[in-house]
Amino acid sequence: MNNAPKYSLEPLDGDEWEVRRTKQILRAVQRDKEARRLTTEALAERCSRFLGEPDSVKKATLNGLFAGKRKTISITELTMLSRALGTPLWDLIYPVGEDIEVRPGVVMSSADALVADSFLTFPLSGAGENNRLHLPGRLVDTSQLITQSEVLADHVVRAIAHLRAGVGLGHHLSSAAYQAFELRLKIASYEERYGEIPTLNSGVREVAELRFNRNEVAQGGDAADQFAAQLLAIEHLFAGVSIGNYQLGASGVDKGEE
Repeated sequence: MNNAPKYSLEPLDGDEWEVRRTKQILRAVQRDKEARRLTTEALAERCSRFLGEPDSVKKATLNGLFAGKRKTISITELTMLSRALGTPLWDLIYPVGEDIEVRPGVVMSSADALVADSFLTFPLSGAGENNRLHLPGRLVDTSQLITQSEVLADHVVRAIAHLRAGVGLGHHLSSAAYQAFELRLKIASYEERYGEIPTLNSGVREVAELRFNRNEVAQGGDAADQFAAQLLAIEHLFAGVSIGNYQLGASGVDKGEE
């Protein structure tokens, strides 16, 4: 008598590569669900809210996924689950700390698999596995652009807070000017390569578009004063951000950062 299970979210004898990968992704989904202490019913409700249609995702449907009855999962289903869980899509596709079978019989770490799928690789002249050129792909470029915008936002809000407090002006102004210059270069490069850019914080985008000489700002004097005035003029675009005891865009509060 054959007692082998017909369905399982764990690998079974005879599973093909696409089934093994699907199960690995769904195990990551299930782990995240359990880590957030969500019932399957609660996850189904979250998925339905994401779709904007009440009760459009049934508990039974998710139970089927977690029972290992599906051979594949669509990108739309995976996006829905990612958003419903509040988990980055890539953390489900490339579970941290696991080996990924990137194609039948070829296994690498999740970190290496993510890099391999995020970069374009071209062979250089001559043979050999190490004789290759790696160019950033869109995922990498987008991540760098967003990171740079967040770095600039941090420097700008600190510069504004210190301007209001009247302390530490030179360092924070020159840092903001440098980061704005770097973001402007990244925006131009990204737009040239892909024809569009992700939506950035309006304040960050405006700072990046300001025209100033970052070297002159770093030296102080009129250039620094003008840059400071431009930052203060757009403080409202960062309203609600707190630096120390000062909340940008607010009035009647303690200013500065100890």
